[in-house]
Amino acid sequence: MQLPQFFVFLSGENQSLGINETEALLELRGVNPDISWFGRLGVFETEDDHTRFLRKRGAMLKYSGVVIAEIRAAIKEIEYISESKIESVIGHEQSFRIRTQSLDSDDDKELRKRMTVTLGRMIKTVTGASVSLENPDVEFRLFVLGEVVFVCKSIESDLRSHLVKKQSKRLPSFHPSVMNALVAMSMCNLAKLERNHVVLDPYCGVGGILFEASRIGCRVIGMDVEWLRLRGAKNNLVSLEDGEFNLLQGDARSIPLRGCDRIVTDPPYGRASSTYGSKVSNLLSTLLEQIPELLNKEGRACICSCSEMELYKLAEEMGFTIERKVSIRVHRSLTREIIVLKN
Repeated sequence: MQLPQFFVFLSGENQSLGINETEALLELRGVNPDISWFGRLGVFETEDDHTRFLRKRGAMLKYSGVVIAEIRAAIKEIEYISESKIESVIGHEQSFRIRTQSLDSDDDKELRKRMTVTLGRMIKTVTGASVSLENPDVEFRLFVLGEVVFVCKSIESDLRSHLVKKQSKRLPSFHPSVMNALVAMSMCNLAKLERNHVVLDPYCGVGGILFEASRIGCRVIGMDVEWLRLRGAKNNLVSLEDGEFNLLQGDARSIPLRGCDRIVTDPPYGRASSTYGSKVSNLLSTLLEQIPELLNKEGRACICSCSEMELYKLAEEMGFTIERKVSIRVHRSLTREIIVLKN
């Protein structure tokens, strides 16, 4: 028996980060499907529907949902879509709209338009549902890839609209060095954070990463050498009202903690950050040396650094298992590197 088919469509800021994040989140749910990637579109089969969870957690996800049919790019192919599949995703009293998205540079806009009209006519005939372009109950999306079309029931992510807000508006206490919320949330997902995990950021600053981890439901611990940054972190975490957190002032080269579930951190590297005279490479190597004692047996660490530091090589030389490695191009002269280590 064929398993149900689902899809994710990434936002496009960083395709590699989005792919790795999606795979990590599905692994967190206990499934490891063979995802077929067509650029930003990922299609996979699983017994249960995990797309709601992906929309709730995936920072790089734009849409997800059910694949109703995979057909050839021809008008008559629409007519072969099972009526029962249409009825399974939209009720008789509901409204709908259809959007098409070309994944190919060789785009036939006229064909897409005709397929949209044909599918809309079929939905109305089968279910009696009405069209609503402004506020539909159900959105259908046709992803056109050359000669193949994926007909999907699509739901847009609510999380992204929250994360893309300016940091200065999301966080009561802002600092220029705070990590972009999309990347911070993605790092939390790459580390496979779960509710009630104890999560440490030894270079927390004003708590950008801790803020996202706390929203997931983790118990967060932040550490920083500057008390003014910690005061900002406290203001930000208190704004979440029900989050559990602890903050301590100290030098991350000597962290007085044990038994954390996860470490998610972005050590200082740029002009807006201070290393108090220490070389960034020394900060990274000292952090890596402490990880085996900081984490519990099944713990993970997700660390972001400037690619010039070659954090990946340093971690490998120290004997760590590297689960994931992702590069993020910030601008022409700066590329960040994110790695996930397993204890």
